[in-house]
Amino acid sequence: MQLGYLTVRKGFVLENDGEIATFRILGYRTDTQAQVNPNLTFQIAIMEAPPQCAENDTFNERTRSMLVVTDMIVNWFEAYFEGKL
Repeated sequence: MQLGYLTVRKGFVLENDGEIATFRILGYRTDTQAQVNPNLTFQIAIMEAPPQCAENDTFNERTRSMLVVTDMIVNWFEAYFEGKL
């Protein structure tokens, strides 16, 4: 199994749902054991704060939400590659 390609979008404004990267894994099978780099990182920058959409819509709450969603995605990947999904 190997990475066929990885394409990362550079410098764009992410609105609502959006694609930040695409990749293809060659030779993947459902019984494949995979090891990944746990130190993979990417940077997110906020150009301008969008207007508040609710009373509790603050920078702290948005940041907390991003951390929670990131944790959920990482947990999903871990469960998937450990065969728990």
